[in-house]
Order: sequence, then structure tokens, then C-alpha cells
Amino acid sequence: MIGAASDKTKSNFCARVEKNYFEYAEAGTESTLGTAIASSAKKLNEDQRPQMAALCWLGRFDKTQGNSFENAWENGEFQVRLYAEEIFELASKAARSPSWNFRAQGIEALCAAAESRQVVPRRLIKAIHYALDQRFFNGKEKLLETVGLLSQLAEDDPTFVDYVNLLCGESKSGNAAYKEKSLTALAEISESLSSDRRILVLDAYIDVLRNSRAVGSWEKLRHIVVSWMEVEENVQKELNNM
Repeated sequence: MIGAASDKTKSNFCARVEKNYFEYAEAGTESTLGTAIASSAKKLNEDQRPQMAALCWLGRFDKTQGNSFENAWENGEFQVRLYAEEIFELASKAARSPSWNFRAQGIEALCAAAESRQVVPRRLIKAIHYALDQRFFNGKEKLLETVGLLSQLAEDDPTFVDYVNLLCGESKSGNAAYKEKSLTALAEISESLSSDRRILVLDAYIDVLRNSRAVGSWEKLRHIVVSWMEVEENVQKELNNM
């Protein structure tokens, strides 16, 4: 039926399904939307495919409907590389949900999309910043892994600095475990940086070292930064004496 519908009807269908899914998920109410759209995903036009692809990707991490959304994803022949921006935008919205379970689902969807390595990091910084820009909660630390991976994927892109700055900022918030996760990600990034990349983030790294001494990965990060020839002698001495 949806295959013979007009573009407007198909667009309204996608918008309604997305709205209903969020309402059900945030209320903790089970639905059969995944099953309902499984046969419709391939019948959409190009204008509707990005929105449906993002919803199917997010739904794949639904604890009860995941298989149905997986079928819809496969039936629609969607690919992360084609719809990464829409996927990150919708998953980030879920990651800000008042529902703890739906929030965790959104974070899982974000992480998995980044791990696919089919993304262009510079197009995703806004969505990641939106997901991170909230108070600390259990599970938020998983987002740091995504930021760390995206920063490595963006190493040859100007947004590399933006991702590193996000991690530096997060290293000053949350509990000890959250700060540790931030520093671990920064240390992993720093191990393979070229000289021209080091210059771009050196001041931010030094600031982190001056303000985050209480967690374990601080020592590893300090050791790496001190070894950089770009660090001025007086700063090296300061870091060595910490």
C-alpha cells in the first residue's frame, strides 16, 4: 500500500512512525512499529530514505524490537555511509531522552555507527556535541569511546581539534571513572599524533594535565606529552615535577 502512495503520504508516514516510536520508547511502552515498517522500508522514495534509515538503525538496538528493525534495515538496503548524518542526529536525540533505557539505546546506536568507520567525522561534530551536552549519568562514558574513535578518524581533518577539545572538556567533569575514561581516550589519541597535529592540541593537553591529576591514565598521558619535542623545556620541567 505504501508503495503506491504519494510522496507527501510517504513523508507523513515516516514522520508519524518516528514520532510514535519516540513516544512509545520514552513511555516504556512496547510497540510493533518495527514489524510494521519492515515491509515498507524498500518502497520509499529517495526523499524519505534518510529518515527511515536513521530510525531503522536506532531501532536495531531496541531490546524487544531489534530483530524487526534489523529486517527493515536490510529490506531497505540502507548503509551507514549514505545516511550517517541522519543516523547521528536521530540517535543523539534519543541519547538525550528522559528515559534511561532509551537514552542508553541512543548511545549504543551512536557508538555502533562510529565503529562502522563509514562516517565522515566533520559532519557529525554537532550531533556528538548535542549528545554530550548534558549532566553526567551512568552510561555517558560510552560516548567518550565514540568521540575518541571519531577524533582518530578525523586526524587529517580540521575537526580533529574539535573532537580532542570535547574530550579535554569532559575530562574535567563527571565522577572519577568518567574522567579516567576521558584521559584514556586522550592518551590513545596522543600515541600516534604527528608533529603538526601535536601543535594543534598541545595547549589543551597541558591544561588537562594541570587540572586532572587524580586519575590513573593521567600518568600515561603525562609521559607521552613530556616526550614530545614540541613541549618547551620549562613546561617539561613543570610536568616532570607534578
